Amino acid sequence: MSNSFVQSVCLIKFLFQSTIYHLWKERNARIFTAKASPSATIRTAIDRQIRDRLLSIPPSPRVQPSFLQFFFACTRPP
Repeated sequence: MSNSFVQSVCLIKFLFQSTIYHLWKERNARIFTAKASPSATIRTAIDRQIRDRLLSIPPSPRVQPSFLQFFFACTRPP
């Protein structure tokens, strides 16, 4: 498998996990506190969580580009 394919799969998993987490958190906030967040706030929180997680992965000399560089190449700034 190519490097970019593995990075894509890993990035999609991180994105999926983060999205589910933040949507569930928003659901609970709406149910239990009756407070809703704007969608832009949720998107920013998801973006921040993914960047923080990818930043914590040490770069490997065998894997180029790093996960964070790959993420930046695939996305637009928030």
